[in-house]
Amino acid sequence: MALGRKLDLVGRLSLYDDRCPKILADHLLPQPCRKFDSEMIWRPLIATSVAAIFLAVGVVADGSSIVGNRPPEGMFKLILGKPLRMECNVTDENPQITWVRLNLVSGEEEDVDDKKEKYDVVSNKQASSLTIRKVTLDDVKYDYTCKLSKVSDLGQTIGVSETFITYMAPTARLPKDVSLEEGTLLTLNCSVTGKPKPTIQWKVGNTTLESDGERISINYNILQIQNATKEDRAEYTCIASIMNGAEEASATANVRVKDKLSPLWPFIGICLEVVVLCLIILIYEKRRNKSELEESDTDQSPEQKNTPDVGKDVRHRNK
Repeated sequence: MALGRKLDLVGRLSLYDDRCPKILADHLLPQPCRKFDSEMIWRPLIATSVAAIFLAVGVVADGSSIVGNRPPEGMFKLILGKPLRMECNVTDENPQITWVRLNLVSGEEEDVDDKKEKYDVVSNKQASSLTIRKVTLDDVKYDYTCKLSKVSDLGQTIGVSETFITYMAPTARLPKDVSLEEGTLLTLNCSVTGKPKPTIQWKVGNTTLESDGERISINYNILQIQNATKEDRAEYTCIASIMNGAEEASATANVRVKDKLSPLWPFIGICLEVVVLCLIILIYEKRRNKSELEESDTDQSPEQKNTPDVGKDVRHRNK
């Protein structure tokens, strides 16, 4: 860490006074500083690893301090349907603590006091906590700030705040089965959630897909393939990840490309069934007629067969 460079803090340190805070560290001596839009410039004479104490500690000019209790990763994980509790410790006889949420979409701060159905706030002289009763997808839009403020002897409002950064593990969803006709457009829309905004990777088997400017087009969570062929039949996977792959989720769709004549196959099948049925009926009728003719010949009476001989006898007697 070079001298005079800004330190990247996990929690943003805000001052409401133009005086430097007291630094309770042996090896860090601040030089004159000023406010920079909720961030501070530190000028340590001797920069050592002790600078890490400023990740979660803020001190007001009179010695009152606020400490944000954070998990080891420095951020709070949002889990859908579960509560989430954030706490800041204070050292002040009569602390004035307020909680606000920062809308990351609009950039506005919103007071949580009028949202009691959503949040529980508990404060005493040593600490204040904010609890999200039940995390929803809407909570990915917010980070939260605990503010400690007081009025100085000169009548100035001074204070310090700690901002709590939240994140949410990504999710990814695709339809399990997708069918389309050969020569048409294949479109896969991967529904993704997460905070920060997940990065998305598309794969077919172990091969990573990329836009080629011709057939394959990838627009974040939407994959399109022009003029799909039977070779495009495969399992397509959408992988969503945050924080360089620290958290990720995936979804897979089985794509089937059907022949162009596939809609005609049911009709062709019905026609074949009709033809076969007609042939069966024709063969049956022919055999039945032949059998009837044979039976008619067999059933003729002996008198009918001897009739010509009787006539002969009569003619013989007349002679």
